Amino acid sequence: MKISFKEKKVMIIGGSGTIGKQITNDFYHYGAEVLVVDSKNYFKNKKNITFKKLMINKIAKLEVDLKKILNSFGCPDIMINCSYPKSVKWKYASFDKIDNKEISKNTELHQNSYTLISILVAKLMKKKKIKGSIINLNSIYGLKAQNLNNYKNTSMKENAIYSTMKASLSGLTWSMASYYGKYNIRINSLCPGGVFNNKKELNQINKIFLKNYINRTPIKRMCTSSDVSNAAIFLSSEFANYITGVNLPIDGGYTIS
Repeated sequence: MKISFKEKKVMIIGGSGTIGKQITNDFYHYGAEVLVVDSKNYFKNKKNITFKKLMINKIAKLEVDLKKILNSFGCPDIMINCSYPKSVKWKYASFDKIDNKEISKNTELHQNSYTLISILVAKLMKKKKIKGSIINLNSIYGLKAQNLNNYKNTSMKENAIYSTMKASLSGLTWSMASYYGKYNIRINSLCPGGVFNNKKELNQINKIFLKNYINRTPIKRMCTSSDVSNAAIFLSSEFANYITGVNLPIDGGYTIS
């Protein structure tokens, strides 16, 4: 049996991002009708790829705007959310510097948007009696704590918000899979390690951090967008039609120790 998504509608939230572009191109390659939902349009003049603008950071309007998009495109067979909404000061949110304002802002932007989008799509799938697949972009830090040894001898810090936001997606995956299983709607998440696609991207990160991280990874390299996309393709395909409620590590073995 070959993988094919012909006659399937795939909605990719954040489809113009680093990982989203790879996932979009791969579903396009396998024949899907793809809707990219993002703030910017990376795909132009490609047959079977439609773009709709959505500002996820405008939480108050998110439900209304997303429903308009769904009414236009129709109910997707597959929805993948690989968006990355966060505050401007997010990367400075270490345990020493965190404040309540940043916690609230990022919880609303990230955790709340992922939850709302997942539930809205699942409800529509249920209404239309579609045996659907919903996949959210999680992280290894939705499965276990950040390893502080990675930051030794660098100026880099742990992030007090990120693990909390991503761990919530693990819980969302379990609870939604439990509820929507009887409607043949599968809910899973992808948990990649650090994603870097080429030497240029690798050169932009701290060399000591990179060495510390790779030394802890049994497969001695970082994750790539293709690694994540391959997992998304699998979990969306008929090969995975009995898999739900899984927060899948894509980490070269990083989380096994």
